[in-house]
Amino acid sequence: MVDGQPDGPAASSRAIAKLLLIHLLQLGSIALFAAGFFLTRPELPNVSLPQDFADARHLARFNRSIILVVDAMRYDFMSPIPPEQGPKMFHNQMASVARCVQEQPEKCLLLKFVADPPTTTMQRIKGMTSGSLPTFIDFSKNFASEAIAEDNFVWQLARSNRGVVFMGDDTWQSLLGHTFVRSFPYPSFNVMDLDTVDNGVMTHLHPEMQRPDWSLIVGHFLGLDHAGHRYELNHHAIVNKLHFVDKVITDIMEKIEQDTLLIVLGDHGMTPSGDHGGDTPDELDAGIFLYSKQPLQDTRQKHLSQGYSDTVRQIDLVPTFSLLMGIPIPFSSLGRIIPQLFSLSEASLHHALDVNMRQMERYKVLTDVPEASFPTKPPPDASWEDKIQYLGNISESYRQLWATFDMPLMISALLLMIISCILHVVFVISLLTPAKAECRLLSTAQLPFALMASGITTAILSHAGYAISLAILCAIITGLSSTALYITISRQTPWIAVVALSIPGLVYGAISFSNSFILLEAHCLNFLSNSTILAMAFLIVRKSGKLTPVLSSVFWASLCSFLTRFFLSHPEDTSDTNVLLKPLSSLPSDVSDRRFLVTVLCLTVFVGLTLRWLKNSNSLHDNSMNTVWFNFGLPLAAVWIILHWALGSMQHAKYERMPDWTKTLFPQLCYLKIVIGLALFVCCPNMVSVKRVPPPSTRPRPVVDASKDIVPQLAKSLFSQPSSNHNHVARNGVTTTAAAAAHNNLPTFHVAGLPDCLASAWHLLSTPVILLLYLVGSNGAAISLTMLLVQTLAVSSLLVTLAKHSSESTALVLGAFALNFMAGQYYYATGHQLSIASVRFEAAYTGFMGELKSFVLPGALVVCNTFGAYFLVLVLLPLAVYQVHAGGATHHGGTRVLLTALSQRPTLHRHLLATLASFSLISALKVMMTMGADIVLRRHLMAHRIFVPNLIFQTLIFASVISCQLLLLLPAHHWLLHRTAHLVAALEKLH
Repeated sequence: MVDGQPDGPAASSRAIAKLLLIHLLQLGSIALFAAGFFLTRPELPNVSLPQDFADARHLARFNRSIILVVDAMRYDFMSPIPPEQGPKMFHNQMASVARCVQEQPEKCLLLKFVADPPTTTMQRIKGMTSGSLPTFIDFSKNFASEAIAEDNFVWQLARSNRGVVFMGDDTWQSLLGHTFVRSFPYPSFNVMDLDTVDNGVMTHLHPEMQRPDWSLIVGHFLGLDHAGHRYELNHHAIVNKLHFVDKVITDIMEKIEQDTLLIVLGDHGMTPSGDHGGDTPDELDAGIFLYSKQPLQDTRQKHLSQGYSDTVRQIDLVPTFSLLMGIPIPFSSLGRIIPQLFSLSEASLHHALDVNMRQMERYKVLTDVPEASFPTKPPPDASWEDKIQYLGNISESYRQLWATFDMPLMISALLLMIISCILHVVFVISLLTPAKAECRLLSTAQLPFALMASGITTAILSHAGYAISLAILCAIITGLSSTALYITISRQTPWIAVVALSIPGLVYGAISFSNSFILLEAHCLNFLSNSTILAMAFLIVRKSGKLTPVLSSVFWASLCSFLTRFFLSHPEDTSDTNVLLKPLSSLPSDVSDRRFLVTVLCLTVFVGLTLRWLKNSNSLHDNSMNTVWFNFGLPLAAVWIILHWALGSMQHAKYERMPDWTKTLFPQLCYLKIVIGLALFVCCPNMVSVKRVPPPSTRPRPVVDASKDIVPQLAKSLFSQPSSNHNHVARNGVTTTAAAAAHNNLPTFHVAGLPDCLASAWHLLSTPVILLLYLVGSNGAAISLTMLLVQTLAVSSLLVTLAKHSSESTALVLGAFALNFMAGQYYYATGHQLSIASVRFEAAYTGFMGELKSFVLPGALVVCNTFGAYFLVLVLLPLAVYQVHAGGATHHGGTRVLLTALSQRPTLHRHLLATLASFSLISALKVMMTMGADIVLRRHLMAHRIFVPNLIFQTLIFASVISCQLLLLLPAHHWLLHRTAHLVAALEKLH
């Protein structure tokens, strides 16, 4: 029973509804916390007016400008690296830039162009055009770019009737599309496509340069960034793209006019693995190169040039570009001019700085920030170095001012999360240990009370003030008091159970209070999973007095856990990616061949284990569609995945010469097999065969294997006739005795695959899902996924054995905890980290080419790639529960799985629901502790680099876990039990 109520469909529905409400409360708490924690800043609608900068028009030196944004152009891609510094493959590949810097230093300028995190394209475009500072939460908008709402230099050019033409990355179109006189956007999300966007830019660039109606041309190249995502940094594709960009620069330098400024810049950098999104130096240090046929700077004035810096921030481009083009500096710009570009005369430099300071002073007035928050303004006769320093201090002051947190909201959200986690613990206990009858009203009312209190709190939040604290206090008192009373009244659910359920998650969550432990979380999870597995083994040995039942499982689990360390890399390690996770095309041929063979073996292991289990359970018994799918469809799908990996291992030049249809054929065929498998699960999941045997009078007397018992009640009700003889059964089939059949001269029936029909039917769901994870996980993750599969099966075996020798509740909870820790461990072993840069966006185009009309399918594939370890464990978890349930029935009553599942159907449902809830409890406690850590460490030096990404990804993991449980596993489980009930009804009609 559930919460003291009778078992049945209604009780099961109520239990799921309670779990859903608990998860909604947890997600609501996280949303409230995010509203108070993630930094925001005001976006002012004000626009700078030309009359405000009338005295700055003489600073304008160019009528036209060409800005070439080369996505992921690092500074060291452009800067010459001397031989003594050990240049790498991608160094010294841009000869035109190096030659210009050496031969014409007065006409060009090469600087380190430092980005503000997060280093994603949309935020960088906003920063480079408006001069505004981003916040970390802006990353969430990178895939749903909204139009820029602040003043920017593209607007200023358009307001001055000076045409702007764009070509390249379509992110610009979504941000500034209404301001372009002409635009040629190309889809940017397909990181597998290295050439379409670049070729499109070149198609339009030179013809547009010949037209007279433009003042600014923006071309955004994506090939270099996509080459990094696809292959990584040290790859010939990177070198080829650098040569391509260098040739483009050379051509434009020859063709531009005297009044045209060429700007080539990177929007962000690139990690050794070819990614970006975080705030490491490799990701932040882009490069910018400026060239003009007229002098840009005066390199002869040594007294000025000695104070120049070779590093500028990306927002510094905005005031510099605006003054050089003769347009107002955008109102919200917090950048400072690049002094080298105004060094032709010291008077011009001072005047440009004065205009820059005046613009910032105007912005300060409208932001209504106390003057005491800013540095003292230097006098008019101050040195240009002091003025530059003052402008930089203002920008830094705004960074600090906008780093404000809504503490009442954050604390309120944390307290609500604590309440929801307590309710979560009580919910698990109530499923595993039925409560007394007097608890029914209280246990039913406790969750609505807590939700009502949280609803009142949410309503009051709009009025803010101190009323928040009172509302939160009411919610705490309601939730904690009802929970305490509930546990006190129910003698079978003592406090020790709450503590026991909470400690593993709290210990895991305590990692979030240390940046060092967060960076080494994979090793912590390794320790936690191994400790839980050993605890299960210890309990088995203690109860059974034998070591033999656990040796094999502990060996395989320990071996796989040990091997994961070879797949891990330190998040801050700037060395090359682990060779076991690199793209095959980036490896030497001999290494690539060996790893390819290992991954083929791993996929073969998965197929072999699946088919062996089904054959041992006698589920592959005839020519049904299900049997055909497993015998032929599964191996064929594995072959298609292997062929897809083989194509991906080809060198870039050979791969690009292949027709597009060959690149997508094998993944799409595999998708078709996956869909067919899932359709079979929906239409005919039960893998049971019923064969009619002729009456005894027309055939020889059969020989019956009576070595093992059948499900007695089922055999008696379905197949027996009144007789003194007993029915017997082989291990995997059901048949009547000849004596019973002869007594009535009736036909007999042989039923194959009956004992394990629930587990075998579940394979129709789990096997296609695991195939999908292998496909989108790429060749590099196949080894880790196979080790996780083997370790999951080993832990499941321990779980079943522990359930036989101890309580089922203990086995299910410990098993769920161990599997959650393992999933987290393999999250890292598949090449992921708690950082944006580790997200494998190329998975979105597995089996697809060109632009997709919707982000739903690509997003789903990226989610499967990122959280594949959790999905693999979750989809195998019901198999363990089915085996525990069947093992318990056999141990206590001698019946097999089908009778147990049907006669005790609500019990099976409660056990599965309790196991899934225990699994998600660990993730919920981890998020709760992460929220507490972020409150305590909100001003930590590593807040944005470590603690903010940790909160984001822990939330995403929790959301993925509960989504998989509520949207896939529980509905599939209910559907399977429903179809099994129909199977039994059909068998009953045979009599």
